[in-house]
Amino acid sequence: MVRLERLPDRNTIHAMRGVVDYCVWKGQPYARKWPRKSEQPRKPGEVRSSDLFRVTVKMTVGLPPQVLDIYKARLPSGVGETWVDVQRATARGPGRYDLAYPLT
Repeated sequence: MVRLERLPDRNTIHAMRGVVDYCVWKGQPYARKWPRKSEQPRKPGEVRSSDLFRVTVKMTVGLPPQVLDIYKARLPSGVGETWVDVQRATARGPGRYDLAYPLT
């Protein structure tokens, strides 16, 4: 991984797709080798986790506006996370947002 002073223009990023992955981590731009799918077979836990994430993404897209308003109203400002982060984390089960952001 290489730290960059700034991200390149969109045309460069698009041209390097599949070779170089550009990202921003903690506000700092980076470039790294494009991730490749592992040759190893996926473990059962990885498959379950991936399937669960796929379902939560689909749930997020279909939430009614009333539910979105509740998420947005209960999320403290300045935490660096969006309502989507909180919704997906709570949908995955017990963890970080159980007590901090009760939605009931």
